[in-house]
Order: sequence, then C-alpha cells, then structure tokens
Amino acid sequence: MGEDKVKLTTMLPMEIYKKIIELAYKLYGSRKGSIAQVICNAINVYYTSRINTHTHDTNPMPNNPPPNVYKTYIRVKAYIEKKIGVENPYEAPVDILIEGIAYTRGADRRTIKKWLNLFEKYHCIKWVSHRVVELM
Repeated sequence: MGEDKVKLTTMLPMEIYKKIIELAYKLYGSRKGSIAQVICNAINVYYTSRINTHTHDTNPMPNNPPPNVYKTYIRVKAYIEKKIGVENPYEAPVDILIEGIAYTRGADRRTIKKWLNLFEKYHCIKWVSHRVVELM
C-alpha cells in the first residue's frame, strides 16, 4: 500500500462534479480511483502554480497584511508623505523609509529589519533598487 492517504469529504457544485467525472473517464476509463487521481492532479497543479509565481518563499501569497502590519505601514507612509511633501508618493528613498520606521516603531536595527521584511512579505513595498522602494 505505498502511500499514506487521507479521506477528504467536501461539497462541490454539480457542474464541477460532472466535469471531474467526465475528465476522469476520458483519462483513466472506469478504473477504480480515477476520480481521486483527477482531483489530486488538480490540487497539485493549483498548489504548484501558487508557489512558482512566488519563488522567494514557499508559502502561498498572503492576501492581506495583518492589522498591525497594515497600521504600521500606513503610519510610515504618512511620515514619508510629510517628509517628502508629496501626497501618496509612488516611490521613496530607502533612507526615508527607514527613518519612518524608526520614527513610528523604534530605531533598533533589528526592529527596522523586521518591519522591512514584513512590508516586503505582505507586498506593502517593492524594491526598485538598493536605494529606492515602490510604495504599494
């Protein structure tokens, strides 16, 4: 019995269920396990596509940042707006971003590194060069 398997029960729309049955029959005939094989393949394709679009981490892309990250990002962005003098800036120098993090969360280098990583992880910032970030 080589593989460990888990029973998964779920509700699907009838239209999707009919498509799965039709595909399983076309690919594998009326062989036992053909429906499970089609579903496993579909899940693998979906999972692989989510990982391959984000090669820098193996977790699927987070949809929204947690509230504490979002609030901190808004405060840092407000600081940058005030410092640069431009409303809703598209890009900012990294020095001013770091200054904004230090002003809102603390000047310790570990704190700054933590918030830069969190902003990047949750797609609040995007590195344009080693001196400039794009603000999302």
